[in-house]
Amino acid sequence: MRARGFFLTLLILSAALSAAAQPTYRDFSGNFMPSDNGERLLALLVSITDPEFLELRMDEPPDENGNVRSLSVFVRGASLGGFRVERLALESAFVQLAPPATWRLGDRHSLRVKRALRSNFELTVNERDILEALETYAAGSWSRIFLDMSMGEIAARGVYRPAEAGISILAGMKTGLELHDGERIMLRSPEIRINGEERTDLFRRDLDRLQPVIDFADFPFRLTLSRLSVDGGALILGTATPPSPVEGIVFRYVRSQVTPFAIPERTFNYAPDLFRNGDMVFVNGRTWRSKIVNLLERGPKAFSHTGIVRLVKGAPHVIHASPDAEMVQLECLDSFLSPDEVDNAAVYRVRGNDGAAEIASRKALEYYLHDTPFDPSFNIEDESRLYCTELLWRAYKFAGIDLADGEWDYLHNPVLHGRLLLPYRLSRSPWLIEVMTLQ
Repeated sequence: MRARGFFLTLLILSAALSAAAQPTYRDFSGNFMPSDNGERLLALLVSITDPEFLELRMDEPPDENGNVRSLSVFVRGASLGGFRVERLALESAFVQLAPPATWRLGDRHSLRVKRALRSNFELTVNERDILEALETYAAGSWSRIFLDMSMGEIAARGVYRPAEAGISILAGMKTGLELHDGERIMLRSPEIRINGEERTDLFRRDLDRLQPVIDFADFPFRLTLSRLSVDGGALILGTATPPSPVEGIVFRYVRSQVTPFAIPERTFNYAPDLFRNGDMVFVNGRTWRSKIVNLLERGPKAFSHTGIVRLVKGAPHVIHASPDAEMVQLECLDSFLSPDEVDNAAVYRVRGNDGAAEIASRKALEYYLHDTPFDPSFNIEDESRLYCTELLWRAYKFAGIDLADGEWDYLHNPVLHGRLLLPYRLSRSPWLIEVMTLQ
């Protein structure tokens, strides 16, 4: 009897422990209203990655100070930097996030990690997804784009047709990748061919400016990357120890095409009466095009696009050369600063010359009224087509001010060559002063 009672007790205890060990699942799809800090963290992650599937595991939901002992995240089909990511996995312990009260849906900057004891990470990007992003970015001047990721190398080629020329150029690039300092991805032995002939030296300066092609220094979780492979149509990047799912509460999200996850509209705060004709609005965007511009130009402030202010019935509007519309556009400031497209923005003004600013804004309006096309070749010598910074430079040059002040970037290669004015360099013009940072 005693033995039977002992084994019965052991059986009951084992069943109870087994039941207690079973994870608690919370499933979500489409739009949902968070009820605790765990669900709020899930909603924040969904809002900044737009995943096809996301699983968040935690021992307990974060407290009001953002503390959580262990968490893991698995994401499939996320949208990061303007292109799809096949798989992203993260595991971290003893994490302190920013307080949940400061989290804002759609704002990746609000997901601030104050402390994490350790973090394991792995990222997988497919050849198909990178090719789709390249085709989206290069629409217009490029065609017949091909991409191959195998045997440790990435090879890409396409046909480039300058807008002002009747000939086409077959351009191709092949490169390996390598890790530096556990957080930077660098091109290794890149080779560029133009019309079948090796022309790498002609692009050397441009290639140097692209380095590093990926930098994890600003990733919310501190990482030391040690694994990098390119093969079978995929790039895989990770820490020495792959991430594993943690035990605890499991939050799972599946994207719904019927009821998509809704991000509350977030607008930049500004007073319209503070703007003047001729002010310049510089923005850093979230799109793939913006990421390409930021690869070319690095600085303490990353700007990828700009436009000039013209007041319409007292309301600030922005005139800009739009690569998406393929022409000069006039749109209200709220639309230009769409939170879906823009991460941050700043407003600059010409020092003490309101007369020139008025003239420049009128000249920019002329470009809009004449349906001036966007210049995908970035040819500063051709005034019939404009790119974003060229519009500002020409408008102010017409008003008697050279915003470039001789500080040009120079590209020397068969695809893009000559003087080029990038947004961040323009913002550093000695003629300009920053008057507002928009948040």
